Amino acid sequence: MTYDNVVKAVAVFEATLTTPEAPFDQYTNGDENALTAEAKEGLRLCVDGCSACHNGINVGGGMYAPFGVVENPGSEFLP
Repeated sequence: MTYDNVVKAVAVFEATLTTPEAPFDQYTNGDENALTAEAKEGLRLCVDGCSACHNGINVGGGMYAPFGVVENPGSEFLP
């Protein structure tokens, strides 16, 4: 196991994370009934508060933001 192989494996795995015809996809394609009232409220909260950073096709944002990292990794890991 090497760092490069792990990176490639994660990248290939993430490329498979699609949600064709999920309720959210149906809703964004115009089906107003695809989401429950609770889901619509969650979406409203996300749009009003989270979408400034979490946006784009994968709703993951386009920035590098370490999550749960206590110490910055060394240059051997950072791009």
